[in-house]
Amino acid sequence: MGERGEQVILQSLGAGARSYILDRVRVGELGCWLWQRQTSGKGGYGRVCRSLAKPVGKVKCYAHRLSFLAFVGPIKPGWLVCHRCDVPRCVNPDHLFVGSHRDNMDDMKAKCRQARGVRHPDAKMRPADVVGIFALAARGYSDEELGALFGVTGMNIRAVLTRRTWRHVEAPDDLVAKVAELRGWEHTA
Repeated sequence: MGERGEQVILQSLGAGARSYILDRVRVGELGCWLWQRQTSGKGGYGRVCRSLAKPVGKVKCYAHRLSFLAFVGPIKPGWLVCHRCDVPRCVNPDHLFVGSHRDNMDDMKAKCRQARGVRHPDAKMRPADVVGIFALAARGYSDEELGALFGVTGMNIRAVLTRRTWRHVEAPDDLVAKVAELRGWEHTA
């Protein structure tokens, strides 16, 4: 799927592009136009697949990108079509906006949709582990020793202790201060 596919499909549909899209949606409670045809596996984004005459053959694109093109206009090469509503199947042009990858990530963070902590599919620790890491680090355990105890790398432990990761989990301030003191780090309460 890509920019070439959506342009080819849009051209093949011509003036009927909007009708093509509207015939394949169901309006949801919040005004989302929910795509009723094929969706992508993991993400659940609507997909359009069309078999066109040779030499083009089979082309695919995401339904929300096609909808944006049909109802709003061009998309800069390399730019994303993002969802204000955070519903991957939604193709309502009023719920879509064009942005860079950074814009999409900023939108995700602003809406607290990023997977962090135990919600992250690769998480190896739990909130109680974070408190335990601070408690043992305050007793002088090294990052590597803690990593071996908790099944992660020393770099992961350092990221916890410097609050680059798991900062949403509160650790007792006295433990945080003790770790900072032992390691010669600045501690701000």
